[in-house]
Amino acid sequence: PSAFLIISYILIFVLFLFTFWVFWFFRIPTRTETTGEHLVISPCDGKVVVIEETTETEYFKDKRIQVSIFMSPLNVHVNKYPIDGNVEYVQYHKGKYLVAWHPKSSTENERSTIVVKGTKGEILIRQIAGAVARRIVTYSQKGDIAKQNGELGFIKFGSRVDLYLPLGTKINAQIGDVVQNDHEVKSMLKQKRRLGAFVNNLIDHYKKKESILTYVFVSDDYLLQMNQQYLQHDTYTDIITFDLTEKNAEFIVGDIYISIDRIKENALSMKMTMQTELLRVIIHGALHISGFGDKTKSQQLEMRQLEDKWMKKYLTLHNK
Repeated sequence: PSAFLIISYILIFVLFLFTFWVFWFFRIPTRTETTGEHLVISPCDGKVVVIEETTETEYFKDKRIQVSIFMSPLNVHVNKYPIDGNVEYVQYHKGKYLVAWHPKSSTENERSTIVVKGTKGEILIRQIAGAVARRIVTYSQKGDIAKQNGELGFIKFGSRVDLYLPLGTKINAQIGDVVQNDHEVKSMLKQKRRLGAFVNNLIDHYKKKESILTYVFVSDDYLLQMNQQYLQHDTYTDIITFDLTEKNAEFIVGDIYISIDRIKENALSMKMTMQTELLRVIIHGALHISGFGDKTKSQQLEMRQLEDKWMKKYLTLHNK
């Protein structure tokens, strides 16, 4: 073949690869969505590069927890709403194109700021362009209704998203973690202390003692190994409890292990939110520590009735 044909074939192949890469880069995969009133879902895929208390100077002008997620060119680049609520503020800023992990990229790069007001407070999402990603697309407009996991925008070709959350927000991620916007609990707004007090009251109601409980969230496989090792049961389960209270002790002490994988699966099969199923299992563990079993059918019925009773009580108190 002539040199012209060879060059033509090479150009066609390169064009095909480029076209494929562009389509792949702008992909929006179908996923199982995690939702919950008390959850703040990751707004994008990427690696957590910052978790710190800082002063947010554009909108809140006070102390907030900043969580920054770096998106490489290989990540899905669609951005989504972390919570339900109303869009209170949208502002686009022209700027520089520092690398996305540069400390000043949050305030000096091209960026778009969106503030959503939910039932538990306001959060700020900031789309930040990087050295490669020089184009931010923001669908949000002031006055829009934000739906958790709904698309708020897109950043082309690698970048970063910052979240600014209220002080006291529980962050279930660490620097270096790789997150996706469909992953479980990224934060539970100011609920940890309230839920802990409620569990203590539940146990005190039956045992007349204060309690010190440790809840540990693990994978399905990890909990299966524990079930095999400590209980000689070769089955998956959503929860394992260990009552560590010493005889005549003034406090009830226990460790409660919960499978996040099982919580997600149960929530999907029962068509409820992950938050509701998680609350049920947390209460289930506290009832176990309080002396209630679930081996026989009658015990299982009683356990279910007590779960419903205490869930209703918690939700009633919470919604006041």
